[in-house]
Amino acid sequence: MSRGPVRRIDRAARMLWPAALAGLAAMLISLTPLYDAFRERLFDQIAPMGGGAATDAVVVVDIDRATLDAHGGWPLPRERMAELLEAVAAAKPLAVGLDVLLEGADRNGPAALARRLGGALGRNDISALAETLPDADRRIGAAMALAPSVAGVVFGPGPDAAGRPVVLERGRLDTAGLWREPGLAGPPEAIAAGAAGLGLIAIKGDPDGVTRRMPLLVVAGERLTPGFALELVRLANRAPQLLVDGAGRTAAAGAAKVPLGEAGLLRLTSAGAGGAARVSASGFLARDPGGAAASVAGRIAIIGVSAPEAGGLRVGPGGALVPAVMLQAAAVGQLLAGRVPLRPAVLRNAELAGLGLAALAGGALGAAYSPMLLAAAGLLAAGLALAAMAAWLLGHVLVDPLGPPAALLAGFAASAIVAAFAARRREARVRQRFEQHLAPEVVAALAAAPDAMRLEGHMREITALFTDLEGFTAMTARAEPRELIRLLDAYFDGICAILVAEGGMIDKIVGDAVHAIFNAPLDLASHPAKALAAAGAIARFGEAFRREPGAARLGFGRTRIGFETGQAIVGDVGGRRKLDYTAHGDAVNAAARLEAANKELGTTIAIGHGAAHRIGVDSLRCLGPFRLRGRERLDPVYAPWPEAMPEDHRQSERHAVELWRAGDARSLILLRDLASQRPEDAALRGMVDRASAGLGQMPESRP
Repeated sequence: MSRGPVRRIDRAARMLWPAALAGLAAMLISLTPLYDAFRERLFDQIAPMGGGAATDAVVVVDIDRATLDAHGGWPLPRERMAELLEAVAAAKPLAVGLDVLLEGADRNGPAALARRLGGALGRNDISALAETLPDADRRIGAAMALAPSVAGVVFGPGPDAAGRPVVLERGRLDTAGLWREPGLAGPPEAIAAGAAGLGLIAIKGDPDGVTRRMPLLVVAGERLTPGFALELVRLANRAPQLLVDGAGRTAAAGAAKVPLGEAGLLRLTSAGAGGAARVSASGFLARDPGGAAASVAGRIAIIGVSAPEAGGLRVGPGGALVPAVMLQAAAVGQLLAGRVPLRPAVLRNAELAGLGLAALAGGALGAAYSPMLLAAAGLLAAGLALAAMAAWLLGHVLVDPLGPPAALLAGFAASAIVAAFAARRREARVRQRFEQHLAPEVVAALAAAPDAMRLEGHMREITALFTDLEGFTAMTARAEPRELIRLLDAYFDGICAILVAEGGMIDKIVGDAVHAIFNAPLDLASHPAKALAAAGAIARFGEAFRREPGAARLGFGRTRIGFETGQAIVGDVGGRRKLDYTAHGDAVNAAARLEAANKELGTTIAIGHGAAHRIGVDSLRCLGPFRLRGRERLDPVYAPWPEAMPEDHRQSERHAVELWRAGDARSLILLRDLASQRPEDAALRGMVDRASAGLGQMPESRP
């Protein structure tokens, strides 16, 4: 793997701490009651999707306000309750459930009055007479025996209610999470004897006041007791008992095998809360029930109260007030349809861990921020939400659809914000570091894409340029320090401005010399030509600067320039306290020696053969073979043509140099003749001297 991706991965790892904090915050928030309520309301919206409960198999016989107005108010007299049960049983329902608590013996009928009177007077004969008088409790029990019926019970402080729930355990069930109370309170023995089952009709709301869960199995004292809805399903399926599998935590009510979960509760769906059909109980209490009876035939009938004065209204999963009997009907419908929402403890723990992992995943994307990764984070968050929906639609498993996606986006945002601040800091460092060395547009490009600048050592082609002042040491000896510094500041400002304008980078300023690099840190097209343009501008600037009063007074020297093109190692060099972005290589050394060679060449600008071949040797003045200091070989050296030199003289000089490089003796004669015509041309005099001293063939040298 290249170092670029490694650096980005390392930077992303350093940026993960904001995502880790976001994940920790998400995990802590998910444990609060406020988020629990919020999540439950999300589930309220999800639960209706993917099909409804089998509410067409259930009908509610509603003791509504009209029934109470016509038949004695609430509580409905037990004689009327007996008549209602008889009429419902006569309609041939599949099963009957009485979602009304008939606790204790009847106190208002003839038999009840005879018992109370006999007890008060101590008259056993009057008490015995009660057995011959009409008894509403016995009549209710007998009516319940006409069809498979469930009598409602509630929790109580004492022993169990009359009758025993029919529960058979296979394997010991861990009851730690079940709803537990000391005992049950329910109907008297006369009523319970006629019921085929007892079911808990007590329900309780969630902390936010919404009733979302109905009991499937509870513990009363030390006994397992089924919920009202589950017991009705058992009777409808003609199962002799409720079979509880302790190992699998399921309850089999005939064909219905119901998972109990941890708490033995059935979560309602908002779709089923009001889906069951309702028929007024007043229709059954009329002499000719007619259509009311027809609506019950072959269905599970649940007798309950919707009249507000009975106090049976609850806030259902949909947020509306719903009679408790309708919630029971919804529970029965869900059990018949096998629509049992699951939310096991392992899932909740996995969600908690998932929040942290999602935040870290988002943080990893945010730390290496780009528009593509922003889209990836959005798609991943949407994927997590869709996965939660799929878990419900395919397996009735309730998975938090918002927490993990929100944690992922929060982790992305946290790391992206930190990455943005880090990018701004990097940009500021880049600008601060290079704004005095590079053109503004180059600095802007580096700030926008810092990875485009390779700071570690690497090989690339550059053009190195060196400048130097003649007579600088002598000038410093006769100059006043402040004046010298002022002049040098102005001189360097001019040179640096020229270099930067041509795309060069100021490598360093050492004493009176300026070192510059072209084609680093970013690619620069035609960098040798750019260096040539900069060298010409510097030479002109240097001559103009020398004529300024202050510089002229100090005897400001001539500016010499040398540059060469070739491969070099470029990058940061230095220790922990000082880094220097510079270049090392033969081209750099050659540029420095070319600058010094101007003294021998009689030139202001000396160009190496590598740069000359890239610029085009036909456009440059070849100064003939020259041995740079520290080198054994001879290489051609070049310079710009003097602007005032006519073209015919240039052609003659080119011909003489070609003969010289070929070792032809005629070249010396031609060069001397040209020098006599241009006595002011120091470069031409230098060629004559070198040709006289060492005439010989020099093979063509290529970079």
